[in-house]
Amino acid sequence: MCPAWRCTVTGISSAPERQMPSRVLALIPSQGLGGGIEAYVQAVLDAVRELGVEVVELAFTSRSLSSGPAAKARFLARVFRASGSLHRTDTDVLCFHLGLLPAAMLAHYRLATATPITTFFHGIEIWSGSRIERVLRRRPSIRPVTVSSFSAGTMVDDRDVGILAPSVPAPLVRDLLAIDRGCRPVQDVRMLSVFRLGDYVLKGGPELVGAVAWLRSEGYSVTLTFAGRDAPNELLDRDLERYGEWLTVVRSPSEATLVDHYANATLFALATRQQGRPRPFGEGFGIVLAEAALAGLPVLGPASGGSRDAFIEGVTGVSPRDQSLGSLIDIIRWMLDHPQEALVMGTNGRRWARRAFDPGAYPARVADVVWGQGTYLRWLGLQFA
Repeated sequence: MCPAWRCTVTGISSAPERQMPSRVLALIPSQGLGGGIEAYVQAVLDAVRELGVEVVELAFTSRSLSSGPAAKARFLARVFRASGSLHRTDTDVLCFHLGLLPAAMLAHYRLATATPITTFFHGIEIWSGSRIERVLRRRPSIRPVTVSSFSAGTMVDDRDVGILAPSVPAPLVRDLLAIDRGCRPVQDVRMLSVFRLGDYVLKGGPELVGAVAWLRSEGYSVTLTFAGRDAPNELLDRDLERYGEWLTVVRSPSEATLVDHYANATLFALATRQQGRPRPFGEGFGIVLAEAALAGLPVLGPASGGSRDAFIEGVTGVSPRDQSLGSLIDIIRWMLDHPQEALVMGTNGRRWARRAFDPGAYPARVADVVWGQGTYLRWLGLQFA
């Protein structure tokens, strides 16, 4: 049997307790367009429905709605009408993007509710919002919730910040846990990285390619696969043309195909870059790291960002000391030179992720973070076997 660890858990509550409403008015940035934020929104709203709360959704952008100044005016008009019809009903407002906060405040006023607007911060809007938006989010009527402790730390001046990590859909959890992992290290390393392909540079794709090219020149047997929603990227196309012997790109894979690639891989890597203005970017969480852990893979996480909530350093994976190519090469080489340790990390990761990302526990987690109702299990300590 593969060596692994066990841990104890303790239930705690993370929000002041208040009564759960009978309905929520959810303002969401998009519907039907895909992406991490949309998956996060739907997971939260599905959990709210499972709690027995009615959900009224208003999407700013969808396949049938364009964006732009006119769209903003139309969206405000829709919010005005919807909130008016719910005036003085038992309705809370959930806002899923900083840019929608003015509309959420309009709805909050029209509803005449005393409960705060729960505003979710999923990505770069934490850093890139306008000055007006940053002022609005500090109003007493706003309760911010974000996806990781890293993101919460950037909002430390915003009073109490709730943390609600993304979830992995139950069917995907089942399929990833069904992948059979042996207990013997493999000689040929197959590295996988999953992200939106249009973000190839921001997700550290060129650095991963450079690292693998160097390691192969030193005699290591390693290949690299990128998989994710397709989008044009000239640099990715050039790298594929140059290194096609050992580099594979899987464009817009189905969920079943993605599971197959998780099953075929022996190491998962996400090398997201963190950068400041003029285009702030960083990894808010990195749910693909949790997916890889569920698949039993050891993970290589980014040097910085919110991904430290998606794996446990030294237990389920490792990360480079900084964003340099040399540091990335060093940590990948360490993983390749220590296959038994990497195997144990994969085993640890699967056991941890099975509990930490249990889909059945997500509604209770949402109830706890948003309304302070009850408790959910958190990982407060590790006890090694």
